[in-house]
Amino acid sequence: MSARALVTDRLMADFTVLAHDYTDNGRPEDLDATPFLTRNYPSFDGYDDEMQVYNMTLAYDLGWAELISSTSYFDMDIVNRRSLDLIFELALPPGITPSELVDTTEIEVFSQELRLSSTYESALQWTLGAYFDNTETFYLNTFPMPGADAVVGVPSSAFGAPDDHLFFGFDDLTVQTYAFFGEAYDISDNSLLYVQAARGFRYGGINGAVPEAVCAEELADVDRQGGDVRFFDPDKLWSYEIGNKGTLGFGGAWVNSELDDDVPNLNASKGDKAPYVPELSLNDWAEYARPLGAGVSLVAGWQGRA
Repeated sequence: MSARALVTDRLMADFTVLAHDYTDNGRPEDLDATPFLTRNYPSFDGYDDEMQVYNMTLAYDLGWAELISSTSYFDMDIVNRRSLDLIFELALPPGITPSELVDTTEIEVFSQELRLSSTYESALQWTLGAYFDNTETFYLNTFPMPGADAVVGVPSSAFGAPDDHLFFGFDDLTVQTYAFFGEAYDISDNSLLYVQAARGFRYGGINGAVPEAVCAEELADVDRQGGDVRFFDPDKLWSYEIGNKGTLGFGGAWVNSELDDDVPNLNASKGDKAPYVPELSLNDWAEYARPLGAGVSLVAGWQGRA
């Protein structure tokens, strides 16, 4: 559903709502080559998926520029139930009622973008803007089993889980993203100069097994600093770019050059699994397209990097 309102002769507002609700009320028959681990009847489990997206976009005419604001909110709830009844009828002692695995995922995203663009006639046509989003993800993996505490003899609460749970685990994650973008200058009809700044982010996590034979020096350095090689910290990166886009005078060809100055704060090095980011790089590429007729063109390109 969407709606538009002309608030004033300079301000226009657009509103958008998207809703999604899916439930399958169980899974179909599950038959394969292992009859003791499957079933020949519809199960009582199933998949539920609810999602809502809201957006408000405001456009304000300043006369010399246009200011755009886009605000969005995304909410999703997923419940995935998987029946293991026949497996546990074979494996579990009497007194425990077969149940299903229950995976729950909750995601909330808020994003905001601001963009200011020139509207006057001039060789200098620019755009300035900023973007931010915040993503909250909560994942819950549970295995509720009525009667499990009494049969096992150990309460689930001893492991931090609710009553009668053979398994209870969760992951709570917050990720934020920032971006800033810059301006452009029309040198001529055939050439455009642009400037851009951006910030990237990668959240931390758990390392896999670190081979001591290959990374002995790095492991010793981490140990001297009192670090923990089982985990790695979040990384961030600022990137500044200046470039030129243009076409050649005889038409059909265009060239692009850019100079990137990256300011990394990465927990990575050359040879690491994490990406190595050079602090300064120069990229050039060119392309020529020659029409051959009947909608067919010959395209040749070149790209260089330093």
